[in-house]
Amino acid sequence: MNKLKVCYAVPHLGYRGTTRIAQCLARFLDPAAFEFSVLTFRAPPKNTLPRETHVFDISHHMPTWSQVRRVKSSVYAHRVHRTLRKEAPDVVIGDVTWLCNALAASRLLTRVPRRLVVRMGNIKSQAWAEEERSTGARIHRWITGVLFSRVEGVIVPSNAVKQDLVSCFGVPEGRIFTIPNPIDLAQVSTMAQETVEHPLLQGEPAIIVAVGAMNNQKNHALLIRAFGLLQEKKDVRLVLVGDGPERPQVEKLVKELGVSKDVWITGHRDNPYKYLAQATVLVHPAKWEGFGYAVLEAMACGVPVIAGANSGGPAEIVRDEVDGLLVRDMSPEPLAEAILTLLDDEGLRTAMGKNAIDRASEYDAQRIVPMYERVIVRCARC
Repeated sequence: MNKLKVCYAVPHLGYRGTTRIAQCLARFLDPAAFEFSVLTFRAPPKNTLPRETHVFDISHHMPTWSQVRRVKSSVYAHRVHRTLRKEAPDVVIGDVTWLCNALAASRLLTRVPRRLVVRMGNIKSQAWAEEERSTGARIHRWITGVLFSRVEGVIVPSNAVKQDLVSCFGVPEGRIFTIPNPIDLAQVSTMAQETVEHPLLQGEPAIIVAVGAMNNQKNHALLIRAFGLLQEKKDVRLVLVGDGPERPQVEKLVKELGVSKDVWITGHRDNPYKYLAQATVLVHPAKWEGFGYAVLEAMACGVPVIAGANSGGPAEIVRDEVDGLLVRDMSPEPLAEAILTLLDDEGLRTAMGKNAIDRASEYDAQRIVPMYERVIVRCARC
């Protein structure tokens, strides 16, 4: 039996969920049945993927005249089409919405790629809500729904994303496959053992950790306000792992609330797991989330999680009062109370931490990647 050629197409690989998925597919797809490659617009950082993974980097030798945005996009589109036509993968898995739309449009017009599966990792109606008043945004939503409805399959990481695609984009339910994002538990365990040294971690204070990009969706301001309330009752520190466009506002709020001496903003870190390993509790204050890798990674480190009951993906991962707490009213006071509940009860934290490890094992890449394999085989036969 010939191997199925599978190409994972993604704009770039950095510190984000798409990278974790590419890594897990590269490491855990059955090499006897699948030949895996990655197509990207930017060469991935060293050691991001296994050495044997074939990477098609289409960013090389961009001529000076192509730096105009629309011209550059046309050059990239041509290179993607040329690469896929030459390599002829049996199935292309597209990730990130605009690239998925481009691949779907190309397939309708040229039949390249031959078989296309797209991933939708976020709750897009929420992500685009701020732009919904514009005609362009409504057209974009309509186009996405039309194109996603015409591919062989759409992979989503949670029921929240599935329902969003069905109700807000009109994608037929029968084309959608719900596959949770995989986690490489062995890698997390190894990297979590690295040491972290910082004055804020000295002694035995309670450590609240949050991991994620600093943007409107992740809602760091809520956590900082809740932290300000906690400081009146508890010896506690806050570690924010991540960076992003709202970092200046986050830093400003920390100063305004007078909690700077107890807050550490690490910026981007290639290894977030060693910070999670130091956490007493992970708080994930995101307004919405298609999945929530930080939640799963904290649980893999044996850390109980607090997230919003209406946050989407995180609320599907966390079992309320089993391996974490789900807060219905995500405002500073209720969030602070939920955090205090865990900080004040070591026995409860310990039990939840053990349950969290068990829960994380359900998302181990060795369990999840075979689900990808079944979808790939099914779509290759369409």
